[in-house]
Amino acid sequence: MTRLTGVGVLVTRPEHQAGHLCQLIEAEGGAAVRYPALVIRPRPDRAAVRAAVGPADRFDLVVFVSANAVRYGADILDHRRDLAVAAVGQATAAAINGAGYRVSLMPEDGADSESLLALPQLAHMSGQRVLIVRGSGGRELLSEVLTARGAQVQYAEVYTREPARPSAERQAEVETMWRQGGIKAYAATSVELLEALVGIVTQRCRELMDSTALVTGSRRVAEAAARLGLGSPVVLADSPDDAALIGGGTGYAPLKAIVRAALESGARRDLLLYWGARTAVDLYDDAWLRELAARHARFRYVPVTGRLVHEAVLEGVAGLAGFDVYAAGPPAMIDAVRATLPLRGADPGRIYFDSFDYAPA
Repeated sequence: MTRLTGVGVLVTRPEHQAGHLCQLIEAEGGAAVRYPALVIRPRPDRAAVRAAVGPADRFDLVVFVSANAVRYGADILDHRRDLAVAAVGQATAAAINGAGYRVSLMPEDGADSESLLALPQLAHMSGQRVLIVRGSGGRELLSEVLTARGAQVQYAEVYTREPARPSAERQAEVETMWRQGGIKAYAATSVELLEALVGIVTQRCRELMDSTALVTGSRRVAEAAARLGLGSPVVLADSPDDAALIGGGTGYAPLKAIVRAALESGARRDLLLYWGARTAVDLYDDAWLRELAARHARFRYVPVTGRLVHEAVLEGVAGLAGFDVYAAGPPAMIDAVRATLPLRGADPGRIYFDSFDYAPA
């Protein structure tokens, strides 16, 4: 029996972002009930926003605050691969990599403004020009703190968030399902989603929320639930995705940060790390990684020398369906990973890469 058999989960993410979570719920035997609480749209005046920003190379740092910011604002980078780019967390970093850019700065743990601001590289910002790419009306903390530290901050607001407007028929369907016990949990991945959900459910659903588990990966969402007066029991969830990490040579460095953050946080996800190098001497963290693998049952480390690292993955992994794949290394390795790992079930849309010399289109 799978872990969610008989459990209905209300999925509140915007329609274009809900698919993967729904698949994971259904793979565990649960029933995913789609009920988007927000609608994400590109700004209608994007051309004016872009003109106000000007050339991206006049900024010392470009910060993306969400995957949606990347989706609607990556073109601001104008194919410049030499710019310093920061992400608030791994999901945003993966979106940046997927758009073909390298991430220069990202917190190893956490996925919010506070985690990014805690990095020592942002402690002293006197005279630095920073562009924050975000949605309209986002949090002001990042700008306020960077300004206080001496930075000159400018926004590029590239999308809007609006509460969804479900039809009366859909509201009634969800209420009926909830009253009959068909919804045992609801998921909210951001404070904005939770606030919007409270505003679009029926009064009876709002009452039922108090006895329904709230599943989130963010402590800020848990705190917002209390502020909103919700009595929901809160379940703080880890990332649901297993990860395959593939590094070539010095491409191991960004993957090390992912391994360390996942293991130190106690995240319940399988991690596979394949690290390829010319010789065993080049695998400078080999002893440490072997020791980690011995201590953590969900972490597997495979050193690769004398052969192509992607070939070792193809031979050693039976299937990659449901995995996030992170690859970092030389362009030839990245091209090979993107071309061959779908043969083992990897979703091409979930292969994130960091190519050291160029990013394939």
